Amino acid sequence: MDDISREDYLDDFINTSFHFEMFTEDGNLKVKEIILEALNKMFYDKTLSRKKITNLIQHRIDTAYSDKNTKYKEIKDTEPKTHITEQINKAVKETGYGYKISRFDLK
Repeated sequence: MDDISREDYLDDFINTSFHFEMFTEDGNLKVKEIILEALNKMFYDKTLSRKKITNLIQHRIDTAYSDKNTKYKEIKDTEPKTHITEQINKAVKETGYGYKISRFDLK
C-alpha cells in the first residue's frame, strides 16, 4: 500500500457521490455498485487476475444491461465504461494494489 489503506479507500468511495453519465440516479448507483464489487474483489481476493476482474465487470455490465425491469441500457455506452475503468485505475494508483484496465477491455 502507498498512502491510503484499502479500507480507507473503500470508505471514501462509498461516501462520495458520483455521476457516471447514466440517465438516472438509479443508473449511477448501479455503476457505483459494480465498481464497489470490483474494488472489493481486487483488494481482498489474492487469486484474482486482471482477466478475472475485467470478466467480473463485464458480467455485471451485461447483467444490468439485460435486466428487463430496469433501464440501464446506457451502461454499455462509452462514458459509463470509461468511468468504471477510471475508478479501478484510480484505486490502483492510490493504493498501489490491483491491475490497470482500459475501457477497451470491456465489450
